[in-house]
Amino acid sequence: MARGRRVPIGGLVNPAFQPLIDAANDAIASVVDRGLFKLLNRSNHQFSVRLANPSQLHCYLHNGQRPPRFPPGARKRLMAAWRSRPPGAEIEVTEYMTLIGLRRAGA
Repeated sequence: MARGRRVPIGGLVNPAFQPLIDAANDAIASVVDRGLFKLLNRSNHQFSVRLANPSQLHCYLHNGQRPPRFPPGARKRLMAAWRSRPPGAEIEVTEYMTLIGLRRAGA
């Protein structure tokens, strides 16, 4: 790995989380469709967290109620990349969130 170069290892999977996102989106669509609220805006964002080593990654991932898991082969790729890392290398975790603005109908 060259200094300053990012090497994607793999996306984390959280099978318990997607149904919650789908249910929230359905609930929002329902109140908008019924005319109770007006959709003002929807925007997707991402933020990154830098971690010093795999131990910090483990702590970071397991602070939530439903920790994600690595897809097949990703943990092995991470550990192989970590063993061959240059001095000063870090692990970067990128997370995503969606912001949805609603206004009460008639307001």
